[in-house]
Amino acid sequence: MDFLDPQKKRSHTIRLIVGYCLVAIALILASLLLLFAAFGYGINRSTGEVIQNGLVFVDSHPEQATMYLNGQDKGGTDGRFVLEAGNYNLELKRDGYRPWKRDFVLDGGNIVRLVYPFLFPEKLDSKDVLSFTTPPDMVSESPDRRFIVIHVPDALTTFQVMDASTKQFTTTSIVIPQAVLGTHSGTQRMEAVEWSTDNRHLLVKYSFDGGNDYIVLDRQTPAESYSVSQTFGKTFSSVTFHDKKFDQLYVHDVATGQLQLATTKDKLLSPVVTDVLAFWPYKDSTIMYTTNLGAADGKSLLKVKDGQAAYTIREVTRGAKYLLNMAEFDGDTYIIGGSAADGKVYVYKNPLAVLKKQSGSLPLPVALLKVDNPEYATFSANTRFISVQGGSRFALYDFETKLQYKYDTQLPLTTGQKAIWMDGHRLMVVSQGKMVVFDYDNLNRQTLVATADSYVPLFDRDYNQLFTVGPTAADASKTGLIRTDLNLGKE
Repeated sequence: MDFLDPQKKRSHTIRLIVGYCLVAIALILASLLLLFAAFGYGINRSTGEVIQNGLVFVDSHPEQATMYLNGQDKGGTDGRFVLEAGNYNLELKRDGYRPWKRDFVLDGGNIVRLVYPFLFPEKLDSKDVLSFTTPPDMVSESPDRRFIVIHVPDALTTFQVMDASTKQFTTTSIVIPQAVLGTHSGTQRMEAVEWSTDNRHLLVKYSFDGGNDYIVLDRQTPAESYSVSQTFGKTFSSVTFHDKKFDQLYVHDVATGQLQLATTKDKLLSPVVTDVLAFWPYKDSTIMYTTNLGAADGKSLLKVKDGQAAYTIREVTRGAKYLLNMAEFDGDTYIIGGSAADGKVYVYKNPLAVLKKQSGSLPLPVALLKVDNPEYATFSANTRFISVQGGSRFALYDFETKLQYKYDTQLPLTTGQKAIWMDGHRLMVVSQGKMVVFDYDNLNRQTLVATADSYVPLFDRDYNQLFTVGPTAADASKTGLIRTDLNLGKE
């Protein structure tokens, strides 16, 4: 029997060991190949050289534009492309639309996501939806971009509500009780402050000669609209929703610095923070604010109150305007704060975690954005970008790539003229009666339709329709709500 023969047994053992070694080597090589493939390494079939690839995801609105990469037709968008590491020029084209272009660098083993390009029609077809005898003093859109609420000052208690989700753009009139406004004379106007997340209640600032009030408008049941000053027996300098709830409000008195929580159910005012100069509420129990209390001469403290505890973020130059904001991106909380007097805005990542662990230590900013005379600090719709604006100048920080952008649009913007985020990657502003849109880094600028400088352009849910307030198509001397198709072939 062979297994009793020592020589044959030894040969058999050697063959087994060699076989196991070969299998192990094959497994190691396969693992290495998979590892290198995971890092983007491959073989150039033309030259046989080892190269490193990356992934590019491309999509567009509207869908299925043609993609040209370094001038070569690569087919339609909405796909994943494996490309050799290097520098690329991307151009998206579609018949009837303006092209979209961008240069990008693809590093080996990395992913570039270009899923946000927006192609605007070459020819914009605009139609009148509503016309007004007097220009509106307020035009505002609900967070779900379905309802547009319009107020015309010659009918003080009447608001028009348009449903942008219907093909007919159905418009109805709602009337709030006169008692909600009280009796005031002289010039009176409405200004939208913010919407509740229920897409039903809108906080409105009601200004009149000698003062102002805040009205919570119920577009669904207008008779249940209420006056904040009448409800609590006191006027306030500023009012915002608490966690976007229509029946809970933060009310601030600039003269006393008192910030309070107002609840309509029991009509109670509860103290929140004292000596407040400016504030920004975030979620349920977090408030960012500035105060002179405890600050050195000529300085103010930037603080965050979380629950019952208050933490100092940093000291800034005392001034007339502070830029505050908070938002969450990819599971991290970002706090934005600064004084316009400094021309600087600081960006912090999860500072509360640092402050709670290291009592007495100030957190370090992850970015510093500088703009002369900054006026606004705003997050993009997807909270990936923070933009700091000072006139025509912008400084941005990308939380995903950790990159900064700084540029001057050279647009003739007046003081207080605010650029609004159109979506997660584009800003829009009205300049000299024209709507202008540009990517976060000032590329792909497009001049669109005529619109009045004091109105923010609005969109329907799918960005297929643009709504502006400006000269009517029928008569340029009149003002109206104008609808412009952005997706050819769709009504």
